[in-house]
Amino acid sequence: MKSIAKVTLVALLLFAGFQLALAQQPSKNDGANRTPPDPAQMAERQTERMTKTLNLSADQSKQVQAINLKYAQQHRAAKSVAGAAAPTQAERQAKHEQRKAVRDQQNAELKAVLTPAQQATWEKERAEHKGKHGDKGKKGGNCTKTKKA
Repeated sequence: MKSIAKVTLVALLLFAGFQLALAQQPSKNDGANRTPPDPAQMAERQTERMTKTLNLSADQSKQVQAINLKYAQQHRAAKSVAGAAAPTQAERQAKHEQRKAVRDQQNAELKAVLTPAQQATWEKERAEHKGKHGDKGKKGGNCTKTKKA
């Protein structure tokens, strides 16, 4: 009887150890091995979303695609330049200001393509998105999504 209990205990410990070992391996969805999307793919997805949401004409869609591709490539280039050393607070602030300026420039170019009604819809969508995500990514951000328990 004691030997059955010992065998069961050993089997249980081996099973628990195996499960713990598996839990330490990165999963496919944790981003560890994820490659960033191609700028052309990013621009295509963004253009498709805008075309659907704003009912863009074929000509507008082509112009929006070109703008989105231009800025997706700039975004990729800026990310690849980032150094391995941790940036200082001043460097982070400068990068933030630079990204904001580029984003504002992209928005201005996109607005030039859109009609006033499309601009209003686009601004509404952007405000809703910002409201959902808040300062996501910043320490102490106010992301309104609730975490699952």
